[in-house]
Amino acid sequence: MNDAVLAYTEAHSRKEPELLAKLRRTTHLQTLNARMLSGWTQGQLLGMLVQISGAKRMLELGTFTGYSALCMMMDADSDATLDTIEPNRELSYLHQAFFQEANLSERIKVHYREADQVLPKLQGPYDLIFIDADKKRNELYYQLCLPLLRSGGLMLVDNVLWDQKVAHEQHQDPDTVIIRAFNQLVASDSNVDVLMLPMRDGLSLIRKK
Repeated sequence: MNDAVLAYTEAHSRKEPELLAKLRRTTHLQTLNARMLSGWTQGQLLGMLVQISGAKRMLELGTFTGYSALCMMMDADSDATLDTIEPNRELSYLHQAFFQEANLSERIKVHYREADQVLPKLQGPYDLIFIDADKKRNELYYQLCLPLLRSGGLMLVDNVLWDQKVAHEQHQDPDTVIIRAFNQLVASDSNVDVLMLPMRDGLSLIRKK
């Protein structure tokens, strides 16, 4: 999608709340990997899916600065909760400050450990799971998360197009090969329905049957 079309779609969609705009600006100013931010277009989709599904218990892999967590929780019902997993405490000061400012710190629990250490200890079922963590471990995360997801629940996996390289066989670097294999695994799993959206770097919507 070119910049003009993207700008047009943003101008004709819901406006980004000031708190999220502030967090986005802060992320660009204070981090070296601001491109990891979900962004408002994807954030709107996350929030709308929470509203449509009525998700009460949510799980996220990859907190970063907390933008996607807030997108989900700010659109959730007042009794909804989120477990989010982040192995790196370096940015805890940032996401915790914004969770506090949004009055959501008591309903968002951050687990500061590797996801494969946390997931076996969590109790399902979750209504919605968002995976935006180490792409090379997506298959492991998928296998660990699917049993935690309720029947009819949604799982979203980010960066499944990997700069569009997965669609072109000439790209055979290790990361692309791993993500391509993960996409094929999900597409062939009879336990789920999947829709891959060409949004940003690719987002797979997975519904557990």
